[in-house]
Amino acid sequence: MKVENNSLNSVSANQADRIRQAEKAPNAENSQQVSGSKDRAELSEQARTLTKAKDAFKSSPAADTERVNRIKEQVENGTYTVPIEKLAEAMLSRLRDV
Repeated sequence: MKVENNSLNSVSANQADRIRQAEKAPNAENSQQVSGSKDRAELSEQARTLTKAKDAFKSSPAADTERVNRIKEQVENGTYTVPIEKLAEAMLSRLRDV
């Protein structure tokens, strides 16, 4: 039985060896991909931060829907007043934490 080329490009053994060596040898493009791994580490850090935020949100107490609705209604009616003392205390406590 005879195997014919059928118009396919033939690659010599020497060319095939050069191709294999080129694939194995590190080049500039491959080194950029390796240095790009630093970006992946940063993304992983972002993912950890987001996970922590998500967990903190889940563990926080549920909103008091009755209070939220009451304040929302007051804001819509224009009768809501800002509790100045509570606001000032909250601002000062946050400044102390910084």
